[in-house]
Amino acid sequence: MQGLSGGASRAAAGPCRPGSGLRAAALALVAGVGFAAAAMPPVAQPALGLAGALPEAADFLRPFETPLPLQVRAADGLRRIEARHCQDWLQHRLQTEGSDNDAAWRVVRYQTVPCEAMAVLAGARPALQSALPLAFDKALATALYPGALWPALSAQEQRRLASPALNLARSSGAARWAPGPDRSLVLTRARWRVHLRLLARADFDGDGWEDAAFAWQGEALAGSYADSRLVLLTRKAGDKALRLMDAGPLLAVQQAGARK
Repeated sequence: MQGLSGGASRAAAGPCRPGSGLRAAALALVAGVGFAAAAMPPVAQPALGLAGALPEAADFLRPFETPLPLQVRAADGLRRIEARHCQDWLQHRLQTEGSDNDAAWRVVRYQTVPCEAMAVLAGARPALQSALPLAFDKALATALYPGALWPALSAQEQRRLASPALNLARSSGAARWAPGPDRSLVLTRARWRVHLRLLARADFDGDGWEDAAFAWQGEALAGSYADSRLVLLTRKAGDKALRLMDAGPLLAVQQAGARK
């Protein structure tokens, strides 16, 4: 069954990406086990605009095309600031309550996903093991992905979708992603559309296993709902579904560095 049989056993499949030849060779030596013969270096996708696999300090200071208006908590209430670059966003992320209006907030959410991806990538290390699909644009079975990737408008619905027993096939009612531009994944069902685009692969949390960072976008086909967020996925067995990782602790490390 495609997707649930991914990971090391899929090492020879899918299109190439930077380092994929070495990665495929390493995984093929031990297919089905998940232990690589050599450490797999971090891989950043071109969408992040990095010169190498890991971000440098200057990457966090690249200016946004237009400064992002933020409403942040302060001792005397909310105050308006403008985030000029990723470092500004990472420094004020947890204190941010919104923006000038809903449309501006949607822009902020969309523009800052690469910032957060770079933040988790900055502390990453080579992975010693991997059970991830080699090519996510070929891993189209929605049963492989967590149900929480489907949009939710209420906190109650978010909690329901976060159940580990619920995969995306069940939460969306769709069996497969459709291939999208730039090797992204697109899922359209009923009144919703979801986009998932790979941004980076590495061991983000230091447990030795390869993880993957994605830009997630959800939108209503009719109406004004639209949202964006960073999604981290991982697994430790090729016959298991992917699970969500909590990006909060990883982003907190970078946020502390931004305050120095």
